[in-house]
Amino acid sequence: MTSRTIRILVIDDDQGDFEMARSMIGAIEQVEIAYDVDWVSSFQEAVAAFDQDLYDVYFVDYFLEDQ
Repeated sequence: MTSRTIRILVIDDDQGDFEMARSMIGAIEQVEIAYDVDWVSSFQEAVAAFDQDLYDVYFVDYFLEDQ
């Protein structure tokens, strides 16, 4: 049995929204899949994360700093 980790980055300027998303992702029950959820709170941090290409999934706040 092979296990896989899906790396997720939540990009949101509201820490409460990040914590809610992390909690909801943590509630997903998959036997062979783990989720590693990170957070950045600014547009500049998000651009830097995109450039590093470390994540499989990005959740982006639609109203992030008016960007």
